[in-house]
Amino acid sequence: MPINDPVGFNEEAIINSVIAKMIAKREKAHSPGVPARRFLHGKSLGFANAVFTVNELPEELRLGFFAYPKDYRAVVRFSNGGLSEKAWDVIPNVRGMAVKIFDVPGPKMLPGEESSRELDIVLANDQTFFVAHLEEIARLMDGKFAELLMKSPGTIFRALAASNKFVSSVLDIDYFSQVPHRFGDRACKFSFTHDGQPANFPNIFDPNYMRHSMEKQLRSEPYSFTFNVQFQQKGDSIADSTKRWKGDFIPLGELRILQINRKINESDGETLEFNPFRTLHEHEPLGWPGRARKAVYAADFAWRQKINRQEQEKGERALV
Repeated sequence: MPINDPVGFNEEAIINSVIAKMIAKREKAHSPGVPARRFLHGKSLGFANAVFTVNELPEELRLGFFAYPKDYRAVVRFSNGGLSEKAWDVIPNVRGMAVKIFDVPGPKMLPGEESSRELDIVLANDQTFFVAHLEEIARLMDGKFAELLMKSPGTIFRALAASNKFVSSVLDIDYFSQVPHRFGDRACKFSFTHDGQPANFPNIFDPNYMRHSMEKQLRSEPYSFTFNVQFQQKGDSIADSTKRWKGDFIPLGELRILQINRKINESDGETLEFNPFRTLHEHEPLGWPGRARKAVYAADFAWRQKINRQEQEKGERALV
């Protein structure tokens, strides 16, 4: 079915306003001498090396990144959706999964990184996005929760439903792109469904139990996720990502997280940036959430780089 993805009125201005508010909050909260961390998904719940395998697919699915069967080197970072990097894992939260795949040929969509050989996939452990309209993000950034509850009560309830899921291990749950992407001339959503054996019930009094559970599981064996695509059906909305789509998930590949014999540090992968627009044109993110993520994630990464470079230069001058 044809893709209908209009850009909303004043969308760019609202996104720029959100970025300005984010940077202002970051400048105010940052402590000199402390490394700047991610604004969103700040706490790592585990980081590991992986292999992404594209399956041998039928002709109608051989497109873009999925054109040929191949194994790609990859890394995966699991994370909390919000709160401080010091927050206990037992606190309700959305859990994120970001996959970076290396040595992917073809021009990428992220401005300034057209020649990049990396491809990013960003997901969370809920099928839908909790915000229906871009303006609601601006209200959240301003702390206008009462106004948001009055004008868009569903946002608060969706956020609570998405975050209030007990997770014993990040390897034992499924992840979803939440927002649509192109698949050539069709629209789709992505998912990773877990294939491994579940972890034992964790020690929830350990503030970092998810990372420690992942560490223990990967010492025993590698873990796999099946990568799936869900194509848009009649009635499935691109503009409103708070609605579930109806189609079946079709497997296209596998993400195999490699076995380890080392400690996983919370800071592992911290210097990497994940952006859903670091992808091929055939898989362009659709809808305002995708366009907002492109700009917000890039601005946050640029700010982190600037602050951490300044801190490093201060340290070098102090040693002279």
